[in-house]
Amino acid sequence: MSTTTMSASQFTAPGSAPVQRSNRPDVRNPMLRMPEIAEGWAALPPDSRAALVGFLQVISKASRAHGAHHMEKRKFQSGAYWMAKAVDSRHLALAARHWETARLQPDSQARQGAPAQICGKVSDGHPCRMPVGSGCPDCTVSLHDVPEGS
Repeated sequence: MSTTTMSASQFTAPGSAPVQRSNRPDVRNPMLRMPEIAEGWAALPPDSRAALVGFLQVISKASRAHGAHHMEKRKFQSGAYWMAKAVDSRHLALAARHWETARLQPDSQARQGAPAQICGKVSDGHPCRMPVGSGCPDCTVSLHDVPEGS
């Protein structure tokens, strides 16, 4: 039996075509779909927001390490719990970066009288709708940017 690693997007039912994964930020990060979280984030002072993003990243890394330790010890329920905490805290940190970019980009562009510049890189057949320079994981590196044979 082969033990190749597959991504979640490669799993398909027998006899069916592979399902393409959406590139929309709110599909990849469910925290972006919760307006209560965005409103709470906007209510925080800017220095608190920066500190909170750093703290969320630390929580994510520590939770991931803790979860991996539990998985190695074959304590799968505890491992899954800690891995879920790592994903939640990382999603919150990335959502915070998204909201900061969305908050800053239109204001600076609006003062100049120009609309916000959208990235537009196409991945999986869908153009990115995030502002340029927002750090979207799908937009930062594209296969079109990498020379063939590298």
